[in-house]
Amino acid sequence: MELINILGQIGTIAAAVFAGWALWQNSRNNRKQTNIQAFLAYTERFERVMEAFPAEACQARFDLEQTLPLESEDLTGAVLRYLNLTSEEFYLWKRGYLDTQVWQIWEREIQRMLRSPLFRREWPKLVTEFTSFQEFIDYIRNVQRRGRDAAA
Repeated sequence: MELINILGQIGTIAAAVFAGWALWQNSRNNRKQTNIQAFLAYTERFERVMEAFPAEACQARFDLEQTLPLESEDLTGAVLRYLNLTSEEFYLWKRGYLDTQVWQIWEREIQRMLRSPLFRREWPKLVTEFTSFQEFIDYIRNVQRRGRDAAA
């Protein structure tokens, strides 16, 4: 009888361990799936934002040597759409909804863009759009400052 009780307890413990492992595995898979969905959705949005840049500004988004295009409402609007997208990605990453590995893929290009002369010129016009998200304002200022320091 005692052996049956011991075997029953071992079975119960084994079932609990297996259930815990299954829950952990399911949670891990759900997180991966969520990150994949976010990655695909934001990649699609990124493509639409980039397509909206005026033709004369396309190269200036990245190229430090490129002559800056003339200021225009269309160009400022395109930069604002890019910054809105970036602020959403930044928010999701900072709050733990977006995996750090996904953020790191995007961040190198985000920083390159934010450090470009085009974005340095446009940022002061748009900073007030983000007054409710001081953490994002600080992020951009730090990225741009580090870019200036590295260039000096």
